[in-house]
Amino acid sequence: MKSTQIAIIHSNAQTSAFHVIQKLNQMCSQSTGSSGKVYRPRECSRLIIYLKDINLPKPDKYNTI
Repeated sequence: MKSTQIAIIHSNAQTSAFHVIQKLNQMCSQSTGSSGKVYRPRECSRLIIYLKDINLPKPDKYNTI
């Protein structure tokens, strides 16, 4: 697909929503629309965010996964 760009986030137990927002800030420009703030990809018309190894959960208070 010519008008699509892929951004990869390598996940681990410490990955949070902050990391996804940080990647969006790197790959997109922010504009204001009628529904509020909107992220639009800078160099293409579509952006795919691929969360790699998302199945690595954070251990709980008993140190179990």
